Amino acid sequence: MLNEAEIEEVAEAIRAEFGRGYTDFGTFRSHAIAAIKAVERARDPVRADYKLRCEDCGRSHYLDCSLPSEIWNQIARPENVLCTMCIDARLAAKGLKAECEFYYAGEALTSKLYERVREQEAVDGEH
Repeated sequence: MLNEAEIEEVAEAIRAEFGRGYTDFGTFRSHAIAAIKAVERARDPVRADYKLRCEDCGRSHYLDCSLPSEIWNQIARPENVLCTMCIDARLAAKGLKAECEFYYAGEALTSKLYERVREQEAVDGEH
């Protein structure tokens, strides 16, 4: 939910970007949604070294999880990028449950899976 300052930011973005007169609600609605999404993306920046966003909700994709392929393939295509919350929602919508391993690396926090992948990338890069 946007706070008052963010709502005003959206209103200003709509006025600045789409300040022409609207003749139909559909055009106004699509422009308003685009402005809201722009504000939400600005509130949720991506990491400089990991510039991915979820294809469903648009959130920064910084907390990944690893699922068995037989589960993933029931909810997404191999090339899809989904945040953990949208993965969970897709699983729930299909009545599926799965155990995952979280994959994250920040400035002070990391995960074993992240470290294993980085080590494998280093080995692969040597060959």
